Amino acid sequence: MTEINVKKTQKIARDRIRTPPAENVGERYDQKWTSRKTEQHWRRSIVIWFGKRRKEKGVRLRLSALADEIGARAGEVLDEEFSGGMGIMGSPISLVIVAIQRGPDDRVTRTVLDAVRAAGYASPHDLPSERRRVHLFPARADLPHLSISFTPAGQRIAYRGEVPEQCVGITFSISA
Repeated sequence: MTEINVKKTQKIARDRIRTPPAENVGERYDQKWTSRKTEQHWRRSIVIWFGKRRKEKGVRLRLSALADEIGARAGEVLDEEFSGGMGIMGSPISLVIVAIQRGPDDRVTRTVLDAVRAAGYASPHDLPSERRRVHLFPARADLPHLSISFTPAGQRIAYRGEVPEQCVGITFSISA
C-alpha cells in the first residue's frame, strides 16, 4: 500500500470512531431515508406518467377530430363520452357518440356512409340485426376502428329512449 492510501484508510477509521452512534431508534428515522437512486426512479416514473397522459390526450384529440370529419356530431347529440386509457390494464381509448339526425332513413344513412368513405375508410362489414343496422369499419394504420349503428324511428336506443318519427338514431363508436 502506498503512503496516501494508508493515510486515507486511517482518516476513514478515525471518522467512524468520532461519529457517535444513534442513542435511540427514533433518531435513525430522522435521517434521510431515500437514496439518490430511489429519487431518480420516482422522478422517472412521474415523467413517464405525464408522458402517457400527454400521449393519451393526443389520441383523444385525434378521435374527436375524426368524429367531426365524419359528421358524428351533426343533429342532436344525446351522449358523448370517452372511455379507456390509463389505468390498471390500460384499455384502448374509445369515443362513443349517440346522436339523432332528422330526415328519411335512406338519406341519412347514405350521407353518413359517404362521409365515412370520404374520410378514407373502405366499404364496411355489415352485421345483420332485426332492430338496427350495424356497419363495422376495421382499423388501418392511419385510421382507428369505427362502428356505426343506425336505429330507425320507433325503435329504442339503449338507455336513451325511443327515436322520434322522421328521425334516425345513430351510435358512433371510434376506438384507437
